[in-house]
Amino acid sequence: MVGALLAANGVVKRSLPIAACLVAPALARAQPAPASDGTPPVYAITPQNRNYHEGITFETNVGVGFMYTTDQATDETDTGLAFAGIDLGIGGWLTEHLALTARGTLVTYAPAKDVRLTGGFLGPSLQYWTSKRLWFGAGVGLGFAAPTGMGESDTKTGFGLDGRAGYTFSQGRTNTFNISIEVTPGFYDGFGVHGAALLVGYQRL
Repeated sequence: MVGALLAANGVVKRSLPIAACLVAPALARAQPAPASDGTPPVYAITPQNRNYHEGITFETNVGVGFMYTTDQATDETDTGLAFAGIDLGIGGWLTEHLALTARGTLVTYAPAKDVRLTGGFLGPSLQYWTSKRLWFGAGVGLGFAAPTGMGESDTKTGFGLDGRAGYTFSQGRTNTFNISIEVTPGFYDGFGVHGAALLVGYQRL
C-alpha cells in the first residue's frame, strides 16, 4: 500500500514539469505583448451599463391641436383649432421603465376676437417606456376651464384625464427630444372641455 503511494507520488512529481511546459506557452500567448518601447500593457476595463432610467426627470412640451366643447343643457358642441402648451412635468423614476410626475397641461381656443377658452389638466401622471424610444402616459387629476371675454373671466374646476403617447429621437442621452400626441378630457357641471394636441417636447432623463 505504502509502496503504491510512493510510486504514485513519483509519477506526480515527474508529471509536474511536463504539465508546466505545456501550460506556460498557452499562458504566454494569452497575455498581451508589451509595447515596443517597453511600456507595460494596458488592460481595458469595460464599464458597467448604468440603469435604463433613474433619478429625476423633467419635461416640457408645446404644439398645436384642437378643442372640443359640449353643453349638456343645449346639446350644443363646438370645435376649433387651438394652441397647446406650455406643458410641464417633473418627477422621478419608480423603475427603469416607469416614471411618476406632477404634470400640467394647457390648450387654448380663441373662437372670436378677445374671446378665449383655456382648458387643462393638473395632477399625477405615469409615463411608461415600452422600448428605448416609444412611451405612453396616463394621469387622473384636476381639470380646469377658464373662459375669458368682454373683460371678464371665470375658472371652473372638475374631473380631468390625461392620456398621451410619444416617440423619443435621441435616446441614450440625458437631454432628449420627442414628438407626442396628448388628449386631456375635462368634465364639469353641465359641460365638457376636451383638448387634443400634437406636441414637440424636451425631456431630461
